[in-house]
Amino acid sequence: MTEPIDVRPIGVIHTPYRDHADIPIQGRFKADAKGWLEADSGYEPGLKDLDGFTQASLLVDIKPYVPHFDCFTDAECGWIEKHFAAGDIPEKAVRKSPEESAP
Repeated sequence: MTEPIDVRPIGVIHTPYRDHADIPIQGRFKADAKGWLEADSGYEPGLKDLDGFTQASLLVDIKPYVPHFDCFTDAECGWIEKHFAAGDIPEKAVRKSPEESAP
């Protein structure tokens, strides 16, 4: 038998939307979409490294990667930028197509 999973909220998501039908499928489809997460203070230490990032993903479900929704070409990568500034990106950090991986 499968063990039960205990799910607990980590905070509250605030948006101006009162009707589910008004919520854009992705924020990029509504430039003025606003929302924020008010995380419980106990999670604050785990959020400190997000400073300097323009996006963060809050996983509330399992979904496939969809380039039309999930690709932010103008994203800023906070403290990670300095590690890749000289173009010194570790080989294992870059996902390659099968054609690029062929010997």
